[in-house]
Amino acid sequence: MVNVSLSKRVSKNNSYVVTKQWLKNENFINNGNSKQVMARKKVAILTCGGTPAMSLSPTLKVKYNGPELINKFPSLETLADLEVDEVFSNKDSSEMKPQDWQIITERAHHYVMRDDISGIVVIHGTDTMEDTLMAVALMIRNLNKPIVFTGTQVPAEKDMHHAEKLFYDSVLTAANSGINDVVLCFSGDETSTFTNLYRASTAFKFSTHKYDAFRSWDGPIVAIVDGKFKFSPQYNSHQYKITKPTEFPLLKTNLELNVGYANVVIGTDYGEQIISNIITPREEVIPQDKVTPRNRGYILGTNTDGYDLLSHTRDAEAKATLKALEAGLVVGVVSNDGSPVILANGIDIQLREKGAVPLGRMNFRKALVKLSWVLGQTQDNEEARRMLAYDYCGEIPPNSFDTEMKPFHHTD
Repeated sequence: MVNVSLSKRVSKNNSYVVTKQWLKNENFINNGNSKQVMARKKVAILTCGGTPAMSLSPTLKVKYNGPELINKFPSLETLADLEVDEVFSNKDSSEMKPQDWQIITERAHHYVMRDDISGIVVIHGTDTMEDTLMAVALMIRNLNKPIVFTGTQVPAEKDMHHAEKLFYDSVLTAANSGINDVVLCFSGDETSTFTNLYRASTAFKFSTHKYDAFRSWDGPIVAIVDGKFKFSPQYNSHQYKITKPTEFPLLKTNLELNVGYANVVIGTDYGEQIISNIITPREEVIPQDKVTPRNRGYILGTNTDGYDLLSHTRDAEAKATLKALEAGLVVGVVSNDGSPVILANGIDIQLREKGAVPLGRMNFRKALVKLSWVLGQTQDNEEARRMLAYDYCGEIPPNSFDTEMKPFHHTD
């Protein structure tokens, strides 16, 4: 790991060396007829390799280490003192694994615990960023400062404006937004004239080539960043408001890797086989569904077509799910087509009574990360089901359920 401080304005006795350029960018406290300079804020930047640090060669190899990448953008130092920590030097985000989520979270937590750090920026590749976002948001409880993820769609040296805008607004958010949340800062339009902040629990990538590649799955954005913060009214409402925790920030990184995902689509005939492979120990893996054997639990994604959960799927698939529940697996149910998850009629009642956890319109990738984290926190499957139903950080969208089925909003 490389850890470099980019602050150039601190003298040997730790007093601030004030320059004219610095004064133009500083905040001031009025004190009679004089102006007293406030202490500059400090932001930690964690770099994880990926597209931003790559060269323009056809092979897209990583060209810059963390400090080299950040040094290409001197405007960042007008916002705060910077401390750069290279977590990974040559990691494509498509190669990110759960163990890497843990490493990133542990490094971020290190800076969360430092009183001199106002916020953290994580520069990460975009392919799997939505997974890492969810993992970090769950693994650090009682967060008391912003953790801001960002990345680029092309190597930084290919489009310096795109990269600089994202990095600049991310540092601005980490230093000055005052939120206590894990968010993504990414282009708000196709020319990166402004950026949007998305919650970690709802941000997802919808485009592989557009600069405004991310959207909010089912909920408001946090804010528009365009020189200042224009917060969404919904984010500031009771349901989304992030208040400063009074408890100590906790690190909970344990994960259960033996989880799977089964996508049951109406009109197909392989749903039973997928579910059976989840609950029955086998040496083979079904590559197209990334299902591993010997799972403790799985996420069941359904295309409900506006009807009850499994009412219009094959009976065999429903029976396979019941078998999984009876075998003690923890099963969360998400709706792939945006329909509410009801679990209130016919076979659905049996699923609910056996312990299936309705997660509404929650993004299935977020649900899978959450299941892995929940099962890593407890060996008690009943407790795991209760935790899976908790809404820790806005990951379970509102209006996903009938009134009596709304999830418990957990507060640590």
